[in-house]
Amino acid sequence: MSDPVGGPVGGPVGGPEEPRPGGAAERRRRLFAAVPWVAVLGGALVVVLLFVAVAAYLSAERPTAGAPDPVWPYAPGGTASRPGSPSGSGPASSAVSRSPSAARSASTAPTTARPTPSRTTRSAGRPAPPPPREPAALTGRYRVLAEYDDSFIAEVRVRNHSDAARQWTVEVRFPSEVHGLRSFWVEDTPQPTVRRSGATYVFSSTEPVDRDSSVALRFHFDRYGRAEVPSSCVVGGGARCGLD
Repeated sequence: MSDPVGGPVGGPVGGPEEPRPGGAAERRRRLFAAVPWVAVLGGALVVVLLFVAVAAYLSAERPTAGAPDPVWPYAPGGTASRPGSPSGSGPASSAVSRSPSAARSASTAPTTARPTPSRTTRSAGRPAPPPPREPAALTGRYRVLAEYDDSFIAEVRVRNHSDAARQWTVEVRFPSEVHGLRSFWVEDTPQPTVRRSGATYVFSSTEPVDRDSSVALRFHFDRYGRAEVPSSCVVGGGARCGLD
């Protein structure tokens, strides 16, 4: 059956066929629309890669927690050991401590080290201190008993500190104002002897003084002025008299 126009029944009606959606033009339009997003994603990817690279660099420079600080091998006062080996385990891991001056002198100095003198070596030449002197066995004390216009009476008390009886001597020397010896004596014991040499008088016992005991030698001298103290007084040949 055909329609009045003359075409077959059920055929296409109208003008030419329109292009279908999703053709080549539509694909180009979508491609151009996606270009900005691709640029944004590429830039973000570049930023992420830069951040990862910087983070890796900084983590490589930062020392690991608990690791020792790096030491320059030839810094003054520094030490260096081979990494990965404990210090002091052998020749390969022994610590090296060299200053610039030591490094320079190591090439010129002989291998034999010069001995360093010790304190005892330096002090060996010093004279040893003298041993302490033992206390004198006999000591004496000088004092004036009486004064007159032209004379005075004095005594030297001799004490024996030893554990045995001892003979004693007293040697006195007076200034020139003291001249003539009038008398001398020791009470309750045999009298001593005297020997004069210029202004020096030496009195010697004729009987020893007992241990841990004393004896008083007394004498009467003429004088000019007020002189009455001897310029020297020695007991037993060495101990100087004290003055009261």
